[in-house]
Amino acid sequence: MTYFKRYIDDDVKALLKNNCLVFLSGPKGCGKTTTAQKQALFTLDLSNSINREKFSILGANHSDLLLSDTSPILIDEWQHEPLILELAKKEIDDSAPCKQFILTSSISTDICHDDPFKIDSKDIAKLTMHTMSLFESNDSNGAVSLNSLFEKPKVFARSSLKIGDIAYLACRGGLPDTLNQDKDKALQIAKNYVEDLLNIQINTLKGRKKKIDTSRLALKALACFIGTQTSLSKIAKDISLSKKITDETLSTYLTALKKIYVVENSKAFVPYLKSKTAIRTTDTWYFNDPAIACVALGITPLNYLDDIGLFLRIFKNLCIRDLRVYAEVNDGTVYHYRDKTGLECDAVVALRNGKYGLIEIKLGGPKQVEEGAKNLNKLESLIDDTRMEKPSFKMVLTAIDDIAYQRQDKVYVVPIGCLSA
Repeated sequence: MTYFKRYIDDDVKALLKNNCLVFLSGPKGCGKTTTAQKQALFTLDLSNSINREKFSILGANHSDLLLSDTSPILIDEWQHEPLILELAKKEIDDSAPCKQFILTSSISTDICHDDPFKIDSKDIAKLTMHTMSLFESNDSNGAVSLNSLFEKPKVFARSSLKIGDIAYLACRGGLPDTLNQDKDKALQIAKNYVEDLLNIQINTLKGRKKKIDTSRLALKALACFIGTQTSLSKIAKDISLSKKITDETLSTYLTALKKIYVVENSKAFVPYLKSKTAIRTTDTWYFNDPAIACVALGITPLNYLDDIGLFLRIFKNLCIRDLRVYAEVNDGTVYHYRDKTGLECDAVVALRNGKYGLIEIKLGGPKQVEEGAKNLNKLESLIDDTRMEKPSFKMVLTAIDDIAYQRQDKVYVVPIGCLSA
């Protein structure tokens, strides 16, 4: 698949030049194994229970038979076998030049921060994958790159995506398996994915088994409040779950969903302000992919207009997913802003070099674009530019506008169908 993961392939290749051990993690089905296999010369698949049983039998006494092949060596879903890290360290220590490993996982681990086997941190790299952005799936023409906006370019481009297309793309999501399928098949794949995470993926974690009915309630509860900073107690109360699930239980299930890369919240951007306005630091709820919210709530390309406010928040989830992919390519992170006055900014793309851009996400149209630009200009006016840089750019990211351009107040208006890294 020539379109598949345009950015991540080069990242993995670059990391292998300088590291013995590359951890590649992310949601199941996002393409970790496919990506890693392009660089690996040998693969050990521990996602398969039969292979895990064979490894358990051979691993302790015959590791040389398992890990002696030419490197890089890919070990898929390595977390199922605790012995893997010990064996990898031994191979790294005993080989010259350093033997290389790519360890993939669909479960979040903290091994890079707390390594019981004392692998030298300079030998370790960690990379998290996302589901595919619209540019990676060839649904965005990529005419406006996020990187270029930091250089204040002149922008003019066209997007062919209509609101019905956006509805379909949100419901389909960014799983590689949905591409090159007819629409009904692609939507069914997204549904099957959610059923798999509720029935199987969430119970690949250690600890008490999760009940499928409770998992489904927790997922639906969160989907109702996607794109907000709503507290867990309010989520439980407002979704009428208070008699079925406690705040503590809801928290436990949501923590599990984070561990398997289903939930991926956005943290707060805290700039220096001219006034003492209090900044809200609560995370914003998001899924790694908007299709999860659509499936959990029964939203389809045919009924998305039933609740346009909810669909706007699902569209924001789609945009946040894409912005995360594009930001990480440029060594950046996506945050959000909200203060006590109610002033919000849906996304702040902050680069490691200190530059940042402010982004409002709207469905589009003159009224919404004007509202978004007003918010961006107001936030910019509050920032203390004696203590930090002014934003490199301000952008209203939209669904239905067909032209990317720059307004007289320097705010860019860019359809999501034109955006790339």
